[in-house]
Amino acid sequence: MRSIFSAHSRALTARSRQVPALFVTMVIMACGVFAPTAHAQQLAVDQIEIFLTAGDPTRSSAVFNVSNEGNTPLQATLYMSDWDRDSTGNNRFFPIGQLPESCRNMLQVFPTQVRLEPRSQQAIRVTLTGSESARAACWSVVFVELQDPVRFQQAGRAVQAVIRVGTKIYVEPANLPRSADVSDMRITPHVPTSDDAPAAARTDTTRRDLAIQFRNTGGMQIRPSGHVEIRRPDNTLVSSVKVDEFPILPGAVRRIQLPLPTLARGKYIALTLLDYGGAEIAGGQVEFEIP
Repeated sequence: MRSIFSAHSRALTARSRQVPALFVTMVIMACGVFAPTAHAQQLAVDQIEIFLTAGDPTRSSAVFNVSNEGNTPLQATLYMSDWDRDSTGNNRFFPIGQLPESCRNMLQVFPTQVRLEPRSQQAIRVTLTGSESARAACWSVVFVELQDPVRFQQAGRAVQAVIRVGTKIYVEPANLPRSADVSDMRITPHVPTSDDAPAAARTDTTRRDLAIQFRNTGGMQIRPSGHVEIRRPDNTLVSSVKVDEFPILPGAVRRIQLPLPTLARGKYIALTLLDYGGAEIAGGQVEFEIP
């Protein structure tokens, strides 16, 4: 389905491997606090995302601050990794240079080692290098990782956690195209969520969800938002369901599952309208019937 109408939170991931004690790497992609110990509470960055413009000297570098909000000194190492999002919007991290959209050869980070005294902060500069000929966007993440793992008990097991905070870096040449479309829509059985109440609603087999597949066909990250209109065949409006803003990288597909309101028996049309900041509104529709 093409475009047919004219016109930042915390994220936590973990990876683990078996060693004498359970070893977990905890990734904090936001300012603020997540902590099994006080050390995790101490480390913070003041920017989650930075946008740089290839070929524009006025937007070829940026600074973010990493801070120690605790009462003990910290030492940390800075390095770059690749990342993307899966179809449901969860972050995924990879070694630098593994993804074709990596900014590996375009970014320089300074310094790469910091010592943070209690209640202090350190400025970190990210600079574009050799990006004048760039024709496509790239993205990576700068991690600030504590050198010393923290140790705690969880469910009776000894755990070591490596704490790191990250700032995502986007490099976008000027005048990149902005385009997107709703590539698929279908009605599916309702998937229960924690928002369902009372308990009887979670077992109601007559409820339906609207599954939307949205594609970013342009060259830059976009943040669509909008709504779904539920209409009768005579075009009268029955209900409207909000679609909250979500980020989506160039070339990516995002799948959205929206619970439909309770509807009387009959035929309906679900009309999706998503504004992504382009010249058109991305839209699509699907007909369905409540027996």
